[in-house]
Amino acid sequence: MRPLLIKKGAIFMEVKQITEIVELVSQLYAEKFNIERDANWFILKLQEEVGELIQSYLMLIGKARTKGKTAEEIEVEFRKEVADVFCHVLLLANFYGVDLEKEMDAKWLSRKKDLRLSWQRETASASSNGSTNAADGHAANEEALEEQEERDQR
Repeated sequence: MRPLLIKKGAIFMEVKQITEIVELVSQLYAEKFNIERDANWFILKLQEEVGELIQSYLMLIGKARTKGKTAEEIEVEFRKEVADVFCHVLLLANFYGVDLEKEMDAKWLSRKKDLRLSWQRETASASSNGSTNAADGHAANEEALEEQEERDQR
């Protein structure tokens, strides 16, 4: 299994590298505010961040008061809250020794073949109905999946 990479600027970082950085930032935060990062803290802090994400989402879609924030400020806040949730998932997984790359590969990335079969069925159905746009799109997606699988095998 190849490590999962996330692009940061012009470089790619492995999920494990990002987790290490996030862990250090979290440790500094805990030291600064005298917080004990125990099992409860990791799960409850994630829940807190999910709540903040939901609050910013509700503002984004006009289902909550905006607290005087502009649409641009709300969108920026929403993006930051998504990042907070992501980072706290990394922290929680790290605390419990969850290998996210392995688990993501087993639960999500291994489904590429299932996805290809689904596209093939849809493409065959679209072709029999005389629709070429769906087939063209699925063929491009299938080609991209095959290229990714070839890179994964290298």
